[in-house]
Formats: sequence, structure tokens, C-alpha cells
Amino acid sequence: MHMSNTSEASLTLPVTSHPYAAALGLRLSDADFIAGWNNLYVGPVPEMVAVLAAATERLPLYAFTNSNPTHQAVWATRYACELSVFRSIFVSSELGLRKPDPNAFSEVV
Repeated sequence: MHMSNTSEASLTLPVTSHPYAAALGLRLSDADFIAGWNNLYVGPVPEMVAVLAAATERLPLYAFTNSNPTHQAVWATRYACELSVFRSIFVSSELGLRKPDPNAFSEVV
């Protein structure tokens, strides 16, 4: 099943009208779907946290993520400490552009 063209904005729709839920034949409440969707985050990778901490001593760090408001509400708070190394985090759903679209990269440069 190929879902890469699904709009990130659709991740804020009720489950009953969500393309992923419909394609998978899911019958979940909105709360259950969102809880499962956000359980994709299992925790930071300690080695990467260390690498980023070292890198930020020498370089300005920026992040660019293909994310959506449902996920952003979780990772922005759950990993606030780890994300604090970034000067800015560019979120595709806020930009209205997704990687790998060249226009998305032009927007963040």
C-alpha cells in the first residue's frame, strides 16, 4: 500500500474520514487512532543525542521534518530537551511543503 501522497494536514481529520484508517479498514475512535499514531515515538537514540550535543558546540544546527500537527504536538514536548540543540525546526505541515520537493528545501534556506 503506497501512502506517500497523503496530505499531512489530513492527519488532523477525524479517524472516520482519515485516508490511512479507511485504507486499512480500521474502526478506532479518534483518541485510539491518535494514541497509536503517536506511539511511533519510542525514545531518543542516546548516541545521536551525544553527536548533536557535540556538533552544536561547533555548528549551528537546524532540523527539517516531514511531520504533521498531531505528531508535532507530541515530539515538540516529549523531546524538548533533545530538540533544544536546534536553532530552528522547520516542519513541513507548517511550510505547506514536504521533502523531497526541491521547493521545500528552497523555503528553508
